[in-house]
Amino acid sequence: MSWLYNIFGGNEEESKPETVQSRPAAPADIARLESELGVKFPEALVRIYTETGGVHERDARSREVLRLMPLREVADINARIAQRGMAALARRYSMVCFWADDQANYAGVFCGGFLDGRIFFLDHEGPYLGDFSPVFRSVESFQVSLDEAAERNRIIEYFEAGEITAEALEAHASRFTWYRH
Repeated sequence: MSWLYNIFGGNEEESKPETVQSRPAAPADIARLESELGVKFPEALVRIYTETGGVHERDARSREVLRLMPLREVADINARIAQRGMAALARRYSMVCFWADDQANYAGVFCGGFLDGRIFFLDHEGPYLGDFSPVFRSVESFQVSLDEAAERNRIIEYFEAGEITAEALEAHASRFTWYRH
């Protein structure tokens, strides 16, 4: 196991939240977490939280690659980061994790400094372990990619179930930015 998995790992049964959509976050709750973490969240992220509140755990039918964590879980995960040796790095670059998958990988936002608003990944076993370079310019561009990935997964699922043809799959796939590169 990698050091990052050990940071976020632990007893899976104890740390698994229920599968529910959170209520939209109140501005006061967002402000309280910003104060606790010592950062200011990008406006686009605040807007997403006030509209959705995040998802506690992905539903088995979800096609999302990463889920937006509810504010309580954001606080918990970022507290774990601080407790397990990454506090100085997180503070220095105002790094806050907001998205998670079910494999102890996270995506977050630089909430200050020259990288303000850019997205980074914490991948516990990937080729860039420990590389927190920005991978998206903004919350908006990251959300577009997440939406495209979910749509792509849905289309592939339809193809695998025999509900659409290879030609239809090709036609749908050609709409995506990742397909054109």
